[in-house]
Amino acid sequence: NLFRSKFTITNTFFDKAFSDGLDSDFSEGIISNTSFDNLGNDGLDISGSQVEMYSTKFANINDKAISAGEKSKLVASLIEISDSGIALASKDLSSILLKNVEIYNVDLCLTAFQKKSEYGPASITIKGKKFNDCSENYLLEIGSNILLNNKTLLSNSIKVIDQLYGNKYGTKTIK
Repeated sequence: NLFRSKFTITNTFFDKAFSDGLDSDFSEGIISNTSFDNLGNDGLDISGSQVEMYSTKFANINDKAISAGEKSKLVASLIEISDSGIALASKDLSSILLKNVEIYNVDLCLTAFQKKSEYGPASITIKGKKFNDCSENYLLEIGSNILLNNKTLLSNSIKVIDQLYGNKYGTKTIK
């Protein structure tokens, strides 16, 4: 767990953790050539953070491979996500920009929504993709935005949060 830190993580393997692989709160950093595998909760969970990520793989993640919240900004390229609950979740004024991403064998590809009332809607932009059915396998709340190879996806949920956290997708948050 990183808190109010500057970081660089390279050539690292996060494996068989009971909870999140990497949790970054109000931090700034770069992740490259890293793998997240067999995790009980999220792979990468960022809150109030600014992160760049390159050449990173996520596999067998029980909840969200990548979760961005509380006004986070994630810019990433060459990302592979497989065999996981939720590939990408952006919430609470966060933005995720991905280039060249592969997503396959996930329960839910994309979700963008507002979770906390003090924040606002979220966004996901993906350019260059290889994934099956993500243009149909998403949850998007009114006000939030998902742009998939220059195609704006239509809102399809009033309250996304009611379907997450083990209700339909992902796992229940452990307290």
